[in-house]
Amino acid sequence: MPKSKRDRQVTLSKTKKKGREHKETIVNTIRQAAEDYNSAYVFSFENMRNHKFKEFRDQLKSNSRLFNEYEEHDFARTGSVSTEKVELMEGPLEQFSHVMEPFLRKQGMPVRLNKGVIELVSDFLVCDEGKPLSPESARILRLLGTKMASFRLHLICRWSPGDFEQYAPGPDDSGIESS
Repeated sequence: MPKSKRDRQVTLSKTKKKGREHKETIVNTIRQAAEDYNSAYVFSFENMRNHKFKEFRDQLKSNSRLFNEYEEHDFARTGSVSTEKVELMEGPLEQFSHVMEPFLRKQGMPVRLNKGVIELVSDFLVCDEGKPLSPESARILRLLGTKMASFRLHLICRWSPGDFEQYAPGPDDSGIESS
């Protein structure tokens, strides 16, 4: 069959390409920063959270020697590996209001409403240690207030004019996930 002249590909995206000029400005700002500042640090991170990273940058303004000790705990997300076994025992769940009962049931918990108090009908395993979290178990852990993820920064190396110091192997050499 002949090729249709009417069948044209139409891009529905409204974003414009940034082009070569944009890349050149980025390279120029990096070159300018290398001239303005006396050192540069390369680091990788685990369980990146934008809010935690902003807090870290605020702390970094006054003190740059906190890479080894910086660790913040946060709620685990779907797919994160569980660090501990969390099991709820049969009985009343007084930390939840009666309005939460349908939501908890949707998350797979065997619950019922007994005189306005949510009651767990049988023991319920939220997550097992070392296994990835499902979306439901991540939501339940957030409701319980259990923080399993920890946001950590790993300093890889430091550069200053005439000096280079490597503290840890790079992302290719280690099991650390980086972006």
